[in-house]
Amino acid sequence: MPLMPIIRFAVMPAAASGRIEIIDHLSGDTIASRYLDETGMFNVAGVDLVLKGTLMDGDSFSVAG
Repeated sequence: MPLMPIIRFAVMPAAASGRIEIIDHLSGDTIASRYLDETGMFNVAGVDLVLKGTLMDGDSFSVAG
């Protein structure tokens, strides 16, 4: 299985909405938006990711595979 590219994502204002932005790690540009489901899961690049805990506006995370 090929490695997943570096994915950066950020919680948008009104964290309770569950909206996150997928951000290109090189340019910093937003390349997609996702909404977390009731379990905190979202899918990007064919990979399911889960955020747990309390999200705050402006939180950001990076994932590399």
